[in-house]
Amino acid sequence: MKNNILQTDTQHDFAHTSTFKNTTNQRTMTPMNRLAIAYLLLNCLLLSPLGAAAPQIDIAIPDAPVRMPEDFTFRARITSPKLDRATTIAWRFGGEGQGGKVFRGEIGKDLTTDQWTDPISVASILPNKQSPGRLFLTITIDQPAKAKEKNRDKLLPLTAVELDLEFSAHGKVVKTLHETSPEGGTVGLIIPGDDLRLGKAVDSDQFLHDLVGLREYAQRRAEQLESLPWSKEPLPKRFAIVTDLGGYGTGSPRYGTRYSDKQIVELECRALRQLGVNAFRAAPDFLIDMAEKSEGYAAAFNRSRVDSTSIGYSEAPKGKPEICPFAPEVAPAMQKALQTSLDRLLTAKSSEVWALTKDEIGLYTKEHPATCDVCNEHYRTFLQNLNVKLNPKDFGKANWPEVSLANIYNKDAALDLTDPNVARNAYYSAAFLIDLTSRLFTATRDAFDKANAAKREALAKDPTSPTAKQPFLYSYALRGPTLTWGGGGLDFFEFYRHADNGFMYETSNRDARVWSWDSYMCDVARVVCDDHKFPFGLYVKPHRGAVIQRAIAAAARGATTIYWYTYGPDYSKGDSFSTDPAAMALTSKAARLLAAAEDSLYNARPVKPAQVALIQPLSLELWLRLRGFLKPDQAHLLETAWENNKWTYTALQHAHIPVDPLDETMLETIDLARYKVIYAPSPVLRAASAAKLAKWVEAGGTLVTTATGLSRDEANQPLNSLLPILGLKDRKSPALFATVELYGATTIKPFDLIMPLPDTRNTSSITSEPPFPKAAIQPALGREILNPLPTAQVIGKYADGASAIVRNQHGKGTTYALGTFAGLDYSATVRRPDFDMARDFNPNLCQWLAAPALEKVQPQVDPGQPTIEALLIQSPEGRQSIPVINWTWKSTAPPATAPTTMPAQKTITQFVPQKDLHITVRGAKPPKSIQSAAMHKPVTFKQTGETLEINLPTLEDADVLLLD
Repeated sequence: MKNNILQTDTQHDFAHTSTFKNTTNQRTMTPMNRLAIAYLLLNCLLLSPLGAAAPQIDIAIPDAPVRMPEDFTFRARITSPKLDRATTIAWRFGGEGQGGKVFRGEIGKDLTTDQWTDPISVASILPNKQSPGRLFLTITIDQPAKAKEKNRDKLLPLTAVELDLEFSAHGKVVKTLHETSPEGGTVGLIIPGDDLRLGKAVDSDQFLHDLVGLREYAQRRAEQLESLPWSKEPLPKRFAIVTDLGGYGTGSPRYGTRYSDKQIVELECRALRQLGVNAFRAAPDFLIDMAEKSEGYAAAFNRSRVDSTSIGYSEAPKGKPEICPFAPEVAPAMQKALQTSLDRLLTAKSSEVWALTKDEIGLYTKEHPATCDVCNEHYRTFLQNLNVKLNPKDFGKANWPEVSLANIYNKDAALDLTDPNVARNAYYSAAFLIDLTSRLFTATRDAFDKANAAKREALAKDPTSPTAKQPFLYSYALRGPTLTWGGGGLDFFEFYRHADNGFMYETSNRDARVWSWDSYMCDVARVVCDDHKFPFGLYVKPHRGAVIQRAIAAAARGATTIYWYTYGPDYSKGDSFSTDPAAMALTSKAARLLAAAEDSLYNARPVKPAQVALIQPLSLELWLRLRGFLKPDQAHLLETAWENNKWTYTALQHAHIPVDPLDETMLETIDLARYKVIYAPSPVLRAASAAKLAKWVEAGGTLVTTATGLSRDEANQPLNSLLPILGLKDRKSPALFATVELYGATTIKPFDLIMPLPDTRNTSSITSEPPFPKAAIQPALGREILNPLPTAQVIGKYADGASAIVRNQHGKGTTYALGTFAGLDYSATVRRPDFDMARDFNPNLCQWLAAPALEKVQPQVDPGQPTIEALLIQSPEGRQSIPVINWTWKSTAPPATAPTTMPAQKTITQFVPQKDLHITVRGAKPPKSIQSAAMHKPVTFKQTGETLEINLPTLEDADVLLLD
């Protein structure tokens, strides 16, 4: 039986909505007032009739279906051109990029110019008579070809089409739209179902105001974005800010075409400029051509290009057997795809192009290799070429030909992972699948690097040459932040040793309590990109929350390309942020902050390298993948350890300690002398990595681990070599008081108590000696009783006298073994339905986990609040700055004024601005002045020796303090 310690209600990404009630004079408005005005302006645009008071916006309007009245009808007629033969007017909505099924039908057929169709009920075209929040309805006009030409592609296209759409309610005409389609036969309109959810009738002023064609819709959006208080402020020039602009098409109606009017494209480009966009991934061909020629309004969109035509794998058609990755046809097919891409990409007139290799990339193959002789031969070669010296006996075999892949993706496979030979083979089988997948893109990486080298050489010799004018090329495989979930098919370290010359992932986490994990992901990106000397880009999803925080966290760690995923627009692409006024306002604000700090932020790096590292071993991710072959308690310990790693980073972040995430290969190959402290909470670590850690400790390093940490090697065997280093006789399985679920992009869950509770739960509080705080610590998840060697020091004990913290001297260095899952314990109190991040994170637990690091290093920047992140960075030109990021949210009850027609919500998530921050900085160049990029004014500071003290009067989402 399990009982939740804390019951968590469904959370929603509401963008600061409950504060948007009043406005102030613009001369005295705070940044929060400014954002409130922006939100209300945009909601006036999309939800209110002209001249009417703005509705009170307290909660977000979910895109749930709403019933459409059956007596709300419409009819249509073509007013231009003069047709010489009958035609058909049709409707469709859904699908084609918007997700779900395409619904389609006819309004009328055999029509001529100025002939009205019969009225049809809007409800009759909707599934179950239910409309989405906003119904984007596409109207198309086809002129039939000659009778013998039945092929749709041969239909004679109409141009310069004009169309009347007449809407009636209760038998009375309530609105007529006159829409034009200059370049084809497609127009779009919006039927505002969300107004019905707010209790507005179809003949109300508000509903009729919002019932518009796409041109009016795009114009209103552009005008309201242009009316934001910061709309005249500079936009990014050095950062590449990318998005999509879809929906335009010409000629006969085609897939994904929502309109045939270039004026709408121009209006949408006005909106995109307000969002800082200066580059495209997908856009109409004519617009890309104009951008590359620097023509007209499109000239502002040629900073970069993101090419979404995936180079991809050489894959078998659906329903066919997998193609062996080593089959003779695979390499030529991928080489052909690569060459086709190169021929296209090198003609682009942008300075750089990011080219997608594989969207949402995963393993190329899973089950096939275990049954393939060719794959098994390559597996044996892979094993023999590893830095680790292996022989067939390590796999329980007499010679290499007997060694074969374990079928780890076959649930029915009998794999006894308690056998070290079987376990080692399963481990390396999982590693091999990553290796073969990444090497499929090595040729692409090398070709792009070769092209870039040729461009650099040409630039040095003759900048006017054709080669000098070709773009720099960066390949990237897009993936979600799987490192913050339950892992994934490909890790974020090993993959880049063989594939890609650019790092790109997308922000997807939806729980405000873990949005700061994007700092973790960006630190991984920073380390990987610095190691391989290639650029970092990020897909930021504004409608997933924290758009400003995520953008600044990435830019502060070297990201030079930021793709707003995705503008869409909303009538063209589902999962777009253009349907969310608050997200657009925040995105616009993010662009201005990037621009205001651009010269200091762009391509910046830490002033001082991190002196603390956190090990993120591939071994833990691989064993997490193998957990299905383990006993449930062993599998759960791996899941617990995976979550503990992420929250360990959070605690160190809250202690304001800069951290370098390292994987095992980096641990084994780089010079670790720069690190004073290394945290290694993972229970699994390669034996070779353990040996390197032991030498590093002996030379003077401080090693910290937690419950079960560093207890097993890659073959799932006791890592006995580290026992004397940690000052322990042996390791015992921990006693768990509760269990934890793997986080999976949506909501973190509370711990589940294990029933019956272990007898030791109430006697497990810890009292400790320096460097740990004096305050007693109560483990929330479980404990490991440590068994120290006589030469080690017990500096922390559980209430029942058992050893909780063991410190050991090894050579010149020190190790700390903590008997709890300290990172997860730190998260326990924020896992509540009424969370408040400023209140719930226990400072004693934070200091307790960070104590070994704080004994050796001082925070470079300490803003005085745990959920405020601040970094000291420097641009290549030597400009220093301090990005300050506010990761503070709380949950509150929804307002009593929520419309009764809205779905009931138990809690909403609200942003918490900060005031009067006192920021302590160590190691910065003494400045003459410090400017707040967010407030556009100087802030006060005091320099005492090497310590700089800054007073920041207010902090909303983020700021960048510019040191002059």
